[in-house]
Amino acid sequence: MANEYKIECLTNLKNTGGLSKCLVNAGKNRFFILVPDGTEFADSATVGTLSNWTTKIQAAKASRIFPLPPFFTYTPEKEDDVFFAGDANEQAFVRDGYRNGSMAMYVHATPCMIKALKSFNNQNWKAFAVTENGYIRGKSTDNTKFEGFKVFFHAGSLKEAGGDDPEQFPVEIYWKEPIEQYQALIKPSGFDPLTDLKGLINLDITDAGTEVPATTNPTIVLDIEQSCDATPSTDLVLADFKLTDPSGNDDTSNISGVTANGDGTYTVTFTALVTGDYIIDLLAPASMTTTGYESAGALTFTVAS
Repeated sequence: MANEYKIECLTNLKNTGGLSKCLVNAGKNRFFILVPDGTEFADSATVGTLSNWTTKIQAAKASRIFPLPPFFTYTPEKEDDVFFAGDANEQAFVRDGYRNGSMAMYVHATPCMIKALKSFNNQNWKAFAVTENGYIRGKSTDNTKFEGFKVFFHAGSLKEAGGDDPEQFPVEIYWKEPIEQYQALIKPSGFDPLTDLKGLINLDITDAGTEVPATTNPTIVLDIEQSCDATPSTDLVLADFKLTDPSGNDDTSNISGVTANGDGTYTVTFTALVTGDYIIDLLAPASMTTTGYESAGALTFTVAS
C-alpha cells in the first residue's frame, strides 16, 4: 500500500532522498500489548493476520501476550537531550534524554482490573503499541522480523475524584530503548487492531442448583458469568467444555449436549455417568471453539445413584 510505513522502511540508507513514502500519521498510542521476551512475528504478512495474534493471546501463561484496555489519556514525555556547554560557545553531546514518565490513565477502573494491571508490575516486558489510527508499533532489527520494544511498566495508585475530575488510575509505561531507528509501523488490512486485539475474559462457573445429576438421564445446569462484574456469558458451545470422571480421566465424550438458555445458564446433558465426583470446566483457551475466554476455575459436582 502506498504511503504506508513498513518494515522495509528500516533499510539503511547511504543518502537522504526518497523518504516520503515512509511517512505516516500513526497518531497517539491507544493501548499497549505486553509480551514476554522472545515474542516475534516472522514478517509483515504474519503481523497482518489476526489468527497469529489470537494464537499468542490464547497461549499458555508463560508465553501469552496481554493487550491492555484502551487508555483514557496517554501523555508521552521525554527529557531533553543533555549537552555540556564550553567556554567558546561550543557544546558537547553527553547523552540522549531519557524517555520516562510517560503516563497512561484509566478512569473508573474497577478493583479487579486494577489487581490485574498490578500483577504485571516488577516484571521484564516488551511491548507493541496500537495507535489511534490503527497501526501497530513495534521494532525490527533485521528489516524482516517484527518484535516488541523493551518497556518499563508500573501500575500505580488510585487517584481519588476531585471537584472537577473523576477517579483515575495511573499506569506508567515507556520505552526502555531507542525507538527512532528501529520502529516499524504496520497497519493490517485484514483486521482492526483497535477492536480485534483484546485480552481474554475470565469466566466463573457455578452450579445453578436447578438439577441434581444422577446416573439415569443425568443433567446439570451451569451458571457462567464474567468474573468481577457478573456479566452473563451466552455464546459458549459443547466443544468448549471438558469433563473429568471420578477416576481422574478425561470423559468429555459423555457430554451429549450443551444448551445456552440465553441468560448465562447452560443445560448440560450426559449420556451416562457413574456415581462419584465429576469436574466440569472449559478447555484451555487455545482449544475452545469460542474465542476470547478462560475459565477462572472448574466446578465439581457429585452424581448420586
